[in-house]
Amino acid sequence: MNFKKYVLFLIIFAIFNTFCVKSEEFYTQKDVYDAKTQAFALYNTSQKDEALEILNKIPKKSLTEEMYLVIANIYEDKKDYNNAYKNLNTAIQINPKSYKAYYNLGLLALKKNDNELAKTNFKKSIKFNRDFAYSYYNLGICYLNEKDYKSAKTNFIKAINLEPNKDFYYNLAYTYKQLGKEENAKKILEAYEKLK
Repeated sequence: MNFKKYVLFLIIFAIFNTFCVKSEEFYTQKDVYDAKTQAFALYNTSQKDEALEILNKIPKKSLTEEMYLVIANIYEDKKDYNNAYKNLNTAIQINPKSYKAYYNLGLLALKKNDNELAKTNFKKSIKFNRDFAYSYYNLGICYLNEKDYKSAKTNFIKAINLEPNKDFYYNLAYTYKQLGKEENAKKILEAYEKLK
């Protein structure tokens, strides 16, 4: 190949790379936004593998806390807990007050039967968002696991005050039964029935 053909080849190759291959430096904010929007739409319609593929193409420096949370949820659904854990911790590095990341770390710890770690993470989630009912609920579950029914009751009541959810009521009723307060358990179930 002579020198002119070689230079022409390099120019064509450079043009091809510029227009056809998205490297990190060619991702604009709009590209990131479009990829995120597409990935989240796929995720919300249960096309999680496709969503993960798109999110993994976004340059790491452009990934947000929210994107890492979705990536972690996808890995958790795939039962790839190590990658889920890694992505949740990255979300926390971006936002040390990420109550959703701590909440999800608590759920992962519960799946691994690490009740103490789960409690720690649910408490951190509550510290950064006192209005997230599911953190109180799952902290209550941790206390149920330890047979600390008074603490479980307190957390289920807090969860119900924030969001009247069937599971919250049923677990509170169960807790009252464990405390020997059958009448209270019955009243809680009746209160839930009136909400339906």
